[in-house]
Amino acid sequence: MNIKISKEISEVLLHNTLDTLEFGNTSGKDRDLLHIVIPNPSMDQGMVDINHSLFYKDVEHNVDHIYITPRGFINGIITGSNTLFFEVLCDGLLEGTCLEFLEEHIADFMTYKLMKAFIGCAGRDFKQANKHKEKDKKLKWALEYTNIVSRNLGLEVICPQLLDKEYISYIRDSLNASYESGDIKFSVSVGAYTELVRKVKRVPCRDNHLCVDLSPYYYNCWSENK
Repeated sequence: MNIKISKEISEVLLHNTLDTLEFGNTSGKDRDLLHIVIPNPSMDQGMVDINHSLFYKDVEHNVDHIYITPRGFINGIITGSNTLFFEVLCDGLLEGTCLEFLEEHIADFMTYKLMKAFIGCAGRDFKQANKHKEKDKKLKWALEYTNIVSRNLGLEVICPQLLDKEYISYIRDSLNASYESGDIKFSVSVGAYTELVRKVKRVPCRDNHLCVDLSPYYYNCWSENK
């Protein structure tokens, strides 16, 4: 989930960013930027869930800004709560960033939880396509998400003409069957999780004396978001 923030908070976050990468359709006039925010002890030890991304729409410059911490990025993939982060990873956009090490763990992330999230998104987008002003884009996403799951189940990927509600249901049933038979893990293994924790601790951070404590900004946006 994206939590909307103000221009003022966006500017604060921009000054506390480790890496910025552009994703989505980079040839159009609209731009989508993902910012990896510098973590600090207060953010990691706070009582409020900061795993949701913060979102600011710069209407004047046609730019959508998304902010997330390294921990939040990884958590979004592990829990399946944000499929965008896994797509960014698979597209090679983390190369040269503080999270480049995640490229070594793509196979670890392909769990039942993540694939269930993808097939859920596929069903949602396919259902919404006929009611949406950007029908082609919705159908494209539905196909892409369905084929991600198909490919990782060892099934053939399909062309747009073959995508329908029944096929998405078939892939969902196949996913459930693979999990029940023990062919795929429910979530990331303890060993992989331990390795991820070790590596993410190497990401540069700042203590409260060296940078603004961002946890109040997260709390304020989280508590007031409608």
